[in-house]
Amino acid sequence: IRRKAEARCRRVTNGAVPWSPQIQNFWDRQSLWKLLLKGRKQCRVSSRKIRRLMKKTKLPNAWKKTTVELEKALRNDRKEYLHAKKNHAVTWRKKFLTIQVKRSKKKQWTLRKARDRFLRLRRMKQREEARRRRRAQSKGSTSGLQAIQVEEKLPNGKVDLRTLTDRRQVEQGCMQENRARYNQTQSPYTTPPMDEPLRTQRGTLTPFWRAAFQCRMGLILTLSHS
Repeated sequence: IRRKAEARCRRVTNGAVPWSPQIQNFWDRQSLWKLLLKGRKQCRVSSRKIRRLMKKTKLPNAWKKTTVELEKALRNDRKEYLHAKKNHAVTWRKKFLTIQVKRSKKKQWTLRKARDRFLRLRRMKQREEARRRRRAQSKGSTSGLQAIQVEEKLPNGKVDLRTLTDRRQVEQGCMQENRARYNQTQSPYTTPPMDEPLRTQRGTLTPFWRAAFQCRMGLILTLSHS
C-alpha cells in the first residue's frame, strides 16, 4: 500500500538544473530551433544571434531546414534534454567541477588571481555537494543520501577526492564538514579577528580572557598539588 501511495505522490520539481557544458549544448540547440521557428512565423528575430548559435552548436545548415524539420528537431531535443536532466545533469556537473579543480591545481600560482580562482572553484564544488545533500534530505525527496565526496590529503601533500558510500562514513563526513564550516578559527571560514594582521596584533585571546585562563590553570594546578 505504501509503495502504491508513494508512486502516486507528486514529484516536486524545483528547477535549478546544474550547469555543465553538455546541458548548455542542449539549451543552445533548443534556442536555435525556437528562433528559427519564430523567424518562419514572420516574427522579428536577431540574425546575429542565430549565426552565433549555429556556430556554437556546430549546425551551420540549420537555417536550411523546413518548418516541419525544425519542429521535429525541437521535439527530439526536448526529449533528450529531459532524459539528460533527470539522469546525467548532476554527474556532468560533478565531472566538470573536478576537471576545473584539477586544471587549477596543475597551474603554478604565480599570481594571486590564479589562487583566488582555485579557491572559488573549490568553494563552488563544496556548495554543490552541500546542495546535493540538502536535496537528498528535503521534503520532496524519496531517497536518502547514498554517497558523498570528501577531500583527503595524500602523503605527497596533494588533496584528492574520495567517495564514501558506507552509512557511518557518510555520517562522519557530514559531521566533519559541519565542524569545518562553522568553526570560526579554521580556514577558509575564519572570522576577521583570526586573520592577519589582527591575529598577530591582538593574539588569539584578549588580555581579560588570557588572565582568566591563566587564573583557571593556576587554580587547577593548586588543586592538583594539594
